[in-house]
Amino acid sequence: MTTKREKVIIEDGFTALRQKNPALALTLNFAQPSLRQPLADALLLWFEIIHAQAASEALLAAARLTWWHDALVERKAEAVPLAVRLLASDGLDIKIKALADIREVILTGDPPDQVHHAYAPVFKAISGEGDEGEYSLILHSLREALAGKASERHTLSHSSKSFRLMAWLAEEPSRLSYPDEKPLLAISMIIASYCC
Repeated sequence: MTTKREKVIIEDGFTALRQKNPALALTLNFAQPSLRQPLADALLLWFEIIHAQAASEALLAAARLTWWHDALVERKAEAVPLAVRLLASDGLDIKIKALADIREVILTGDPPDQVHHAYAPVFKAISGEGDEGEYSLILHSLREALAGKASERHTLSHSSKSFRLMAWLAEEPSRLSYPDEKPLLAISMIIASYCC
């Protein structure tokens, strides 16, 4: 039985993403309501992966990812809200495999783009559709945009408006500065949802 406190933690992924990156959270408003929480948590875990990758040494990055991997494998969330929600979610095996694969990419010194390729199956499993190559491309574009680098416009076959809008966000990095630099982003996103 879930206590009231655990229930609040489990249901708070979308709010956590809104605090972490409000622009990305806006894109999830275009997803099916049942997918918003799992997608929010998948994006939050992706931010944890990016944070780990930013470590000065590969071993430190791998250690950070090992904590996430082991927490999910051993089912020990240690009161970390994202870990609690991930343990309660579907597709846990895919997330564990992605974390193991990403840790291997980092330790072997493979190109950083391989991290996005290894994480793409998580989004495919959640949405139940789409091409892993496109998820990888979107994640790479978002990573570049977070670093201030604009992405070229991609022609995506993906049917999900949320993911097409994530690619749209990456075309102009300042869009990720919502609401500070782009207070009208929600309106622009509605318009973009009809054409991208």
